[in-house]
Amino acid sequence: MKNLSIVIIVCMNTLNYYAQTDTIARKFKKEIDCNYNWSHIGRNLSINYNQYIGRHAITIGVKQHYNNGAITDNQHYLYKNRGHANNFIESIGINIGYKFDLFKSHEYLMPYVFFQSQLSNIRFKQEYERFETNSSNSIYYKTITEISEPLFVTENYVGFGLKVRLYKNLFLNQSIGGGIATFKTSEKYYQNGKLRNYNLEGCLSIKIGLIYQFK
Repeated sequence: MKNLSIVIIVCMNTLNYYAQTDTIARKFKKEIDCNYNWSHIGRNLSINYNQYIGRHAITIGVKQHYNNGAITDNQHYLYKNRGHANNFIESIGINIGYKFDLFKSHEYLMPYVFFQSQLSNIRFKQEYERFETNSSNSIYYKTITEISEPLFVTENYVGFGLKVRLYKNLFLNQSIGGGIATFKTSEKYYQNGKLRNYNLEGCLSIKIGLIYQFK
């Protein structure tokens, strides 16, 4: 009987130890996520590291921008989908953000809310057509392409996401967010009677990708 009691006590202490270890691991869990992102200035692929403290996570990562094809109509947006990198360095940007898991624990689904800033130093490409007259006075269309100097861009999003467990520590990640994008340039212009060298546009982001969660 005495031996049985000792065995029970040892088992209970062992279970308690592993329960505490699991709680600590969950409190300070880490994630790596890889996402394909449709952002305001165009498409990009991002890789982020998420460090949790409880249900709160700080996010930092990098992204690579992919140039779009010819954009001739942006529904009155000056910068939307016009991001254009002339080289690899210009295509690289930084992601910083925060997210909060809405549930304390989950088996298969974890909704979350997030804030993210996507930082870029990138050019913008515009193509448009205009009438030209040749030597025989015939009128024809001519395509004009303009590429700007590099602009410092911040795309600031708040939104909602959902993680779906696929297998053990592997999750499907999907999110949507909206916010404000800012565009800083050395060229100054007048807006509403004030001299400015930046511009603002409303922005939308849609992501889909994978998350790996470390134990």
